Amino acid sequence: MQKQKALYYWEITKAAAGDKMDIVLIGMPGCGKSSIGKSVAKRLNMQFIDIDAEIERQEEKSIAEIFEVSGEGYFREKETECLRASFGKSRVIATGGGVVGRDENLKILKNNEAVVVFIDRPLENIMRNVRTDTRPLLKSGKDKLEALYKERYDRYIAACDIRIVNDTSKTDAVNKIINEVKSYEDNGNKRT
Repeated sequence: MQKQKALYYWEITKAAAGDKMDIVLIGMPGCGKSSIGKSVAKRLNMQFIDIDAEIERQEEKSIAEIFEVSGEGYFREKETECLRASFGKSRVIATGGGVVGRDENLKILKNNEAVVVFIDRPLENIMRNVRTDTRPLLKSGKDKLEALYKERYDRYIAACDIRIVNDTSKTDAVNKIINEVKSYEDNGNKRT
């Protein structure tokens, strides 16, 4: 109970002060970046931005349509542009699963006043829940998902400031992120 009171006090004082760092969520497709990100943003009174949704809004096409019509290279350029434009005070930013594939994006993640959180969901959990038929890079099935996981995992680790394991519930993952970000900031790990 004492920990919850301390966390609540931190949330209220940070919201009043308006000095929160952005929180950037990275991880595999299906790890929970968007749904968890919305909940974290709501709890911390922060703005939520979903990079993939922003690209779809700007392009007036689904991600699948963008891949089909313009190709992955075009999509990755748009992703980098949107990532660069998303930073500001008090934002929770959900990235696409492939954002760590470009070195330029890794530099953007490291050179902003933000804390980067890797939502590490076990591959077997992702495979149980993710629909591969609706995601352009996963249309060839679960084997592709496993290959992407192996290809990207070390890059997620290199990019993150905090790694949380999402192996129970959404509520648990939200609480882990809030607690870890609080600890990260309390220990003076702010970027400039």
